[in-house]
Parts: sequence; structure tokens; C-alpha cells
Amino acid sequence: MSRDRQRFHRLSGEFESVLDSVKGASLTSFVRDDWAERNRELEGFLLPTPPPDFLRHPAILFQMFVGDRYLAFELPYVLSRLPTASLAAEDAVGDPPTTRLEGHDVVTSSNTVHHLYHLLTYEQEAGRRLSEHRRVLEWGGGYGNLARLFVRPTRQAPPT
Repeated sequence: MSRDRQRFHRLSGEFESVLDSVKGASLTSFVRDDWAERNRELEGFLLPTPPPDFLRHPAILFQMFVGDRYLAFELPYVLSRLPTASLAAEDAVGDPPTTRLEGHDVVTSSNTVHHLYHLLTYEQEAGRRLSEHRRVLEWGGGYGNLARLFVRPTRQAPPT
């Protein structure tokens, strides 16, 4: 079992208690009925522990993944800006839909490419590296893919 899968297995056992600790923070008057229903469905699916392929659930796929519609446009830019294609490698946790990068021994997802595209575009347009910022605010947070790219230990800041 890979180190990432071992860590997922350990942390997934804590999921139910962590969810219980934040349930009271939601202001239900601000949650639309369709989202409340989706949240109940996902809670039933994810409890007591998320399955190893939780990112394949139809509601998660629909809400959290961009699909391949931007891949042809964004991938060349991302690959031209990263010092190595391996920085676009997808984590196996959650079993996200993936694609193999042609000409590289790297498996990635359209979401990772999409997130990298936005981060690299920001660096280019702002003329600042992400590492120069002390804080980043992500509204929503999805399944944590964008945050993962910030903390990935092998991440090297691309040229600006």
C-alpha cells in the first residue's frame, strides 16, 4: 500500500468525528434546498468513512470536476511553465478521473491541470510567485486539490 493510501486509510477513520465537529458551523438559512439534499446524499455516501474512490461519486464528479473541456487549451501552457511535468502528477487518493500526459510518464487529472493553469497564469499576470504570499483564501475548497498544489513538497516555483 502506498504512503498516500496508508495516510488516507488512517485519516478516513477520523472523518466522521471531524464532520461532527463542524456541522454546527453551517448556517442552514444560506443553504439552498438542492444543496442541502446533495449534502445529505454525500453524507450518507461518505460516512462512516469515505470509500477509497470517493471522487468517483456522481455528485462529486458533477460538482468538483471540470472534465476534459479545457485540457487541450490549458495543458500546453502548464507544461511550458512547469520545470518538470511530474509536478502535474495526480495523487491516487480518491481515485480521480485521470489521463496520461503524452510524451511523459505522468498521470494527471483535468482538475490538476486546470488548477495549475490558474495558479501559473496568476504568477505570470501578477509578476509575483505564489510563495511570496503569506496567505491564500480559497472560497469553497472542494475536495482540496488546489490546496494540495500549494503544499506539495516537490512544487518548485515556475519562472514568472
